[in-house]
Amino acid sequence: MERQQRQESAAVCVACLKRPSGTRRLLHRNLCCGVCSSYVCACCRIQKKLHFMMLDRKMLQQEVAFCPRCYREALDAKAVTVASQELLLNDVYGWNERCAYTSGTEISLLDELN
Repeated sequence: MERQQRQESAAVCVACLKRPSGTRRLLHRNLCCGVCSSYVCACCRIQKKLHFMMLDRKMLQQEVAFCPRCYREALDAKAVTVASQELLLNDVYGWNERCAYTSGTEISLLDELN
């Protein structure tokens, strides 16, 4: 019973509670917040291009989807706090690939652009 309730709550937009269509449910991976992994509908989703440093020190440009709450928290966060948390977690190069939003042309290594 509890498992079914969690699955149902995961199938609604975290911001407006709108249910995704059948096709959208199949694409859940590309439609979730890159921070909290919750489903976000197209109307509420905020997409931003971010830069990530790879283990080989190359920069990766990636488009990431955010829910409005996580986006506001990210804007309010201080860079020093974020950097210190990454160092404490030993996850400086990490990012959540499972929920990163991509279109085929949006991923590019910055070294290749120069």
